[in-house]
Amino acid sequence: MNPYKGLLFKDLKISRNMFFIWLVPAVLGMIGGMAISAYTSQPVGTLPVLFVFVTVQFIFAPLMMISLLNKEGKTMLWLYSTRSGMELLLSKLAVIVVYQGITQLILIAYAAVSIYWFGRFEIQYLGIGSFVKAMLILSFIQIVIGLFFAAGCTFLWTVYHSFRNLKKPVRWIIIVAIPVAYNLLESQLMKIEAIKNLMYHYQIKMITDFSMKYENEVWSAALNSAKMPVLPFVYFALLATVLIFLAARLLDRKVEV
Repeated sequence: MNPYKGLLFKDLKISRNMFFIWLVPAVLGMIGGMAISAYTSQPVGTLPVLFVFVTVQFIFAPLMMISLLNKEGKTMLWLYSTRSGMELLLSKLAVIVVYQGITQLILIAYAAVSIYWFGRFEIQYLGIGSFVKAMLILSFIQIVIGLFFAAGCTFLWTVYHSFRNLKKPVRWIIIVAIPVAYNLLESQLMKIEAIKNLMYHYQIKMITDFSMKYENEVWSAALNSAKMPVLPFVYFALLATVLIFLAARLLDRKVEV
């Protein structure tokens, strides 16, 4: 077997229980939302459930990455592995993308059932083409933002353990100071008119939320759309790449946990 495939299968094996711990409550929550909506004869009730899970899905990738790093930290595999830190991290990211893809498909299926079957008379009709476009854009955004947060958590995790000779309170101060300093720098850069105009220049229209109306003892819903800038997500993808590169370099220094 290819060594990298072996690494992937190993990460899949050690993470599958964590994935099911995430997936099963999510699926049960969706089924429960549909059951309650059916019981109360309010099909629109599935939409709030959908938007809650879409929002929560953004933290899936970072939580999975931290869990994988902590689990592997017990064995400190990278101290004895001939694989580079980049290969070890890319394997975990690949596993997370696979799991993220599965959950995205479930969310898309739930959205389709909610809009085109369960709430077909109460939810504003959305053309199939528009639905597919909205789901593709949403999936792209969730994967990019999720991997960005995962990369950030990975970088901070490796930084924390790189300062193992320092006391824990000092290490935590460093970990808190890094994102605070970054956010301050970013906020200052976004005040520059040229940068701000560039980041918001290219925009796409997509469904962002919904509005509900109660009439004749029945809730109905209209899907709302707004323009969203594209370049920030390109920036997040590039920044995630840089963070993973830096984290890999720290791992290559044989960081001990």
